Formats: sequence, structure tokens, C-alpha cells
Amino acid sequence: DARLVIEFPAGSTILIPSGSMRHSNTTIGKAETRLSFTQFCAGSLFRWVEYGFQTAEDFEKNDPVGKVLVDSWQAVRWSSGVELFSKLSDL
Repeated sequence: DARLVIEFPAGSTILIPSGSMRHSNTTIGKAETRLSFTQFCAGSLFRWVEYGFQTAEDFEKNDPVGKVLVDSWQAVRWSSGVELFSKLSDL
């Protein structure tokens, strides 16, 4: 865990892939107001699309080579996605 407290400006859009790190909000004072909007998308929805809109079981049955190929991209996709995030040294 990063063990950081980051204050984002009002109106900021922050993308935090929940599987990559723990995150939370800090408590606020009684006279303070916090508004937020949270979205979530289950990874299984992305896999459903990757598997041609079928279950993993059906995809493997219908196209075993395709299943192995798509699954092999997962590690590369994760690394590529993480590289898209800004690093403190880049700011």
C-alpha cells in the first residue's frame, strides 16, 4: 500500500482500479460536505466481451485455441494498463 493521503481539487475525476491498491476516504468535519460519484464495472463483463459474448466455459469449448490466446493477453494488458497511470516523477 502507498500509505499516502492525496487531496484532489474539487471537480476532479480520479480513476482507481480497485484491484491494484486499497483506498478509502478520510472522515470529514461536521460542518464539511463531501460529494462523490462512484462507478464500478466487474471484470467478468470485460471477459464476457473478450470471449465473444459467451461464458469462459463455452468459449473454451467452441474455440480452445482462442481461449488460450485471449487468456495469455491478461498479463500484458495489466502491465500496459498500469503504465498509463502518471508517476510522481513525471509530474
